[in-house]
Amino acid sequence: MKEKIFTIENIYFIILIAIITFWLTMVTAKGSLTNNRRKWWKRLTERGRIACYIGLLLALILALQEFNNQRISYNNNIDLKNAQDSSATMITQGVKKGVKTETDKLFENLTIAFKKQGLQYDSIKNTVTKIKDSVKTTIINGEPPLIEFVNIQIIDSSYFRNNYTIRFTLKSLNSVSYNTDLIIESFGIFSDRKIDYMGNVRILSKTTLPKEISFYQNMIVEKDSSFIFYAFRLRGFYFKHDKTKITIDKFYTLEPKAKKDNVKYTTPEMENDLRNYIKKKNIK
Repeated sequence: MKEKIFTIENIYFIILIAIITFWLTMVTAKGSLTNNRRKWWKRLTERGRIACYIGLLLALILALQEFNNQRISYNNNIDLKNAQDSSATMITQGVKKGVKTETDKLFENLTIAFKKQGLQYDSIKNTVTKIKDSVKTTIINGEPPLIEFVNIQIIDSSYFRNNYTIRFTLKSLNSVSYNTDLIIESFGIFSDRKIDYMGNVRILSKTTLPKEISFYQNMIVEKDSSFIFYAFRLRGFYFKHDKTKITIDKFYTLEPKAKKDNVKYTTPEMENDLRNYIKKKNIK
């Protein structure tokens, strides 16, 4: 990027030219500038020589003004070029952002589809594997229950000025869950993917969840404009009717600006970041 050069405001040249013009007028008006009785190279009087000097000074100032105007024009061209470059950069960034948004949506939809089929895509290894850590079950007979959040929604952002009230809707799919013990952990995610742990709440303890019946639980989290979204970890265990123990450890996300009911899983990369953060901070 080119640097601008020093210039002087034209108003100073205008003032200076006006003063010198007035001076020249006064000099020429008060007496004769030439003496015809002298030889031609001596015909200029003292006042005439002063008038010549003033005229030369005026010409010099006019030349400097023109030079200054050229420098001003140069700076204006730089401003125009910078504005064009900035506009082009903003357009390019907008296009990239739009492409990234659509890519993220596609990836999110694929992730959800995979998880519903009991699969998980590992973008680092570029492989699709069966989910082993999210739900560990030993099926003896009958279909095992599957506990899921079916809705996560901000229901009140004004109850406390600096907090959101978030409602989680939970269901036991397929069959009844017995002696259910669950905890929700909350995290704030910054734009640079840094993570802030915000605490946990035990939502169920030795509770029976009927099949397909919605269970609601509210949770208050800190409202921070620096967070691009919140992540929630649902972990714990429950039992099948034959006392088979099932453990659960899932991650969900919520965007503060989302107004509609929604449930979103974290991407594999974000889930890896969260698990590494939990391990590093020794969160239990």
